[in-house]
Amino acid sequence: MDFAEMLAADVLWGCSVEVLDQLEELRRQAWEGVITVQQWREQDAEIRAELPTVDQEAVREFQTAWMVEGPRDAPDDGFTRVTRRLSALIQPAPTEDDLWRRLVDIDEDLKDPKFGREVQDRFRDSRDRVVVWLLESDRNRDSVSGLPWSEVAQYRVIEDPDLGPIPQYLDTARQLAYENTSALERDRARLIVGEWDAKYAALSANVGALRFTGLPRLLVEAAQADDGLRGLAGDQLRIWTDPAVQQVLMNQTAAGWPASCAGSSDHSC
Repeated sequence: MDFAEMLAADVLWGCSVEVLDQLEELRRQAWEGVITVQQWREQDAEIRAELPTVDQEAVREFQTAWMVEGPRDAPDDGFTRVTRRLSALIQPAPTEDDLWRRLVDIDEDLKDPKFGREVQDRFRDSRDRVVVWLLESDRNRDSVSGLPWSEVAQYRVIEDPDLGPIPQYLDTARQLAYENTSALERDRARLIVGEWDAKYAALSANVGALRFTGLPRLLVEAAQADDGLRGLAGDQLRIWTDPAVQQVLMNQTAAGWPASCAGSSDHSC
């Protein structure tokens, strides 16, 4: 099929151009936020299930030729329409892995000085949409730290050598998770939320925790130097670890935590 035939074709590689236009319309709606990425995937897959098998390599080769050698005297809307139909043929709705790769590519493009402000603004818009899609796809990811909730939840309660279990404010847990996560997850978190200052975010949370750990910790330290205080320190430890007291502390630190782990220490969120 030559370029002129491509402009007038009703069928491309056995696929109706009307159907390809439907696929392209789904793409447009998703990029504009009219439908979610999951809705895009479901509707896209449903339409493609009825299409014949396409030689994707042949489409890619023609697509390259079309972009480089295509008819420059074609109406702008015609050239663009065919370009989008070719993309629809070989580009289904993105998987989560596709989105991560897209986000990495956008991040690299944003660092490239050859792109001017207008182009970089478009890249940022694309990045923002991909981030929304990733958070839609993975609802178990914290939109503030960019980390999976499963990693943050590991620090819902930490074990202190002197006081025993200490429920954590959310920002403290985020800081601990960020510092101890894998390099891959730290990179992904940066792609999701940008350069997040975990230590600064945790500062106020740590100050808040001092309100209920300050005196108990002071008594433990004092008992290490004064045998007469060891009995009081022991009584304090029994009070501190009492389930009712622990629940009070869980309630005190619950703000911002998902409901599934706000009052639970079993790392289930």
